[in-house]
Amino acid sequence: MKMYHCKETTPLRYHSIFRYIAVPISMITNISVLTHLLHTPIALPWLNMVYVSVHTVFFILLAICFTGFFRWRAYAWYSLMIYLSLYTAFAFWNYLITIIALSVPFSKALLDLLAALVFSITLSVYYAKRRPLFLPYRKVSTDTFRFCPQCSQKLAPNVRFCGKCGHPVSDNETRT
Repeated sequence: MKMYHCKETTPLRYHSIFRYIAVPISMITNISVLTHLLHTPIALPWLNMVYVSVHTVFFILLAICFTGFFRWRAYAWYSLMIYLSLYTAFAFWNYLITIIALSVPFSKALLDLLAALVFSITLSVYYAKRRPLFLPYRKVSTDTFRFCPQCSQKLAPNVRFCGKCGHPVSDNETRT
């Protein structure tokens, strides 16, 4: 899988659409669902509590994601991955509940589950490729490493003998 390390060369058109349109719409949808659930509860009180809790967590994760996207923060990437995982798990759970407890038609419940799976997998792959943009790695210069002059094994700092071949090493002959 190709990873993107530079914002200037990375295709980010979908990221802009997701950041400015899809995330705010999802946040508004979650607020709408929460308002509806609080004003007109479902017949099963425990199920209503689960739905309220899940949509509250979804809203919080999306808000964290939305604010972190502006500065490419690591917490935005993590909150999105957690959201997608929970969203998929909730879609599967919702699929089972709607069939068993709520007697919703099988085809609608299955269609909702498939849509959630496609959405989560697509978005996970998209942002997995762009993970280095959110979590940049630190380059370590090679001039701080030491190598064994006999077998070229990389040496840990402050060692006197090579761990691979046992050759004695000194600071002046191992710098590269």
